[in-house]
Amino acid sequence: MTAYREGVAAPDEAVRSLRVASTLLDRYRTLTATQALSSDELELIIGEAQQIYPEIWRHLGDARKTLLAHGRDVSGFDAVRRSELVELGVTDIDVHTELDIASLLVGRYRQTTVKTATFNSAGYARARQGAQALMAAMPEVDFAALARAEDAEIAAVGSLQAAKWRSVAIAAAVVIGLLIAASKLL
Repeated sequence: MTAYREGVAAPDEAVRSLRVASTLLDRYRTLTATQALSSDELELIIGEAQQIYPEIWRHLGDARKTLLAHGRDVSGFDAVRRSELVELGVTDIDVHTELDIASLLVGRYRQTTVKTATFNSAGYARARQGAQALMAAMPEVDFAALARAEDAEIAAVGSLQAAKWRSVAIAAAVVIGLLIAASKLL
């Protein structure tokens, strides 16, 4: 099965931009669902979200520009884009210190610093809508089939992490073999 339906060919640049935007949207959703175990982890999540979010809109904008140049209707995207003026992935960060009252009762002074982040969930929803509006401008492309094909390709290649550990295991086996051979010579 092909990802392209019969009809006029879709602009490849627009398809690529939308696939990248969709991948970034998936990553952003994952970040917003991640539970940070420490302040440092939360900082990393915030930093990545702040970098990814404007890139989502940039890729959507690139797809829009390409589609418009090919005479496609992008008014659905334009309507969504008008309402998204701020390109912040994290809209609020709050850090405050709380006193542990229970510790005071037993003669200890303890305070806890709490950091919270508010992710731009409304902007995420608008970006999803914008991506869907741009995909609708290319009805000849089966984006679900493209996503499945990409997933299958990644699965066929295998995990890059697994390949790294396999290489380490082979190197370790070679070193152990050399050590055993050297010990027999002594």
